[in-house]
Amino acid sequence: MKKFIAICATALLLSPVALRAETDTAELQLKLDQMTKELSEISKRLDVTEKHTATDRIQFTGDLRVKADTLHYKDVTWNPG
Repeated sequence: MKKFIAICATALLLSPVALRAETDTAELQLKLDQMTKELSEISKRLDVTEKHTATDRIQFTGDLRVKADTLHYKDVTWNPG
């Protein structure tokens, strides 16, 4: 999301149409500051929503199973056949 904001801000700064339309740099800077502020607020809200959506799909669960077997042979002979 931060990359998107950076790309939008760069596009606004480098766009020749926007620069030709606004001759007053102070007014252009004010609009850019307002748009950057709005984008950061939207980004914060979307980050929370996207995080909530992503974590809804992932659930970490588990259980612990313990099993112990022992065999004790005394005086046993092995018969292979």
